[in-house]
Amino acid sequence: MIDDVQGTTAPPVAGRREGERLEALEHELELGRAIRRRLDGEIRRLGARVGAVEADAAHVRNVLAERERYIGAIERSLVWRVAQALRRLVGRAW
Repeated sequence: MIDDVQGTTAPPVAGRREGERLEALEHELELGRAIRRRLDGEIRRLGARVGAVEADAAHVRNVLAERERYIGAIERSLVWRVAQALRRLVGRAW
């Protein structure tokens, strides 16, 4: 390895240490990239799962709202109100 400033050759020991350090840094960089790829895949997988759960939750909310409307229609019906009035006469109310 030639030193640009003085034009002399660097000692082989220093070059070997620098090469080993460079290899270690390249190895760390590759490990970091592999971890990043794995985490990016995990983020995509979890994003898809969150989307599916949100869709299920929206469906459940819609079903609940439909059932609440149905119960409300029953409770507003004349037959239901008459039945409740009769139950109150005998001391039992829902």
